[in-house]
Amino acid sequence: MEKQQILELGDELYEALVNMTTLAPLTERFPDITIDDAYHISLQMLERRVQAGERVIGKKNWCDQQGRAKHVECFSA
Repeated sequence: MEKQQILELGDELYEALVNMTTLAPLTERFPDITIDDAYHISLQMLERRVQAGERVIGKKNWCDQQGRAKHVECFSA
């Protein structure tokens, strides 16, 4: 997936969060999406949340199917 598309999808997910709307699953819209794509999309959404003033208060760590370490941020408004 191209970087611009990753940024746009991260922004789209952020807007859905803020506006409390639902979106079709990305796996339905983009059947070839990879875990790495999804991870980078989530990072873009994270960046938008931080820019909006949310504060990261913790992290959740795990390994993907290839054994690579991953993490997700936990927020406080």
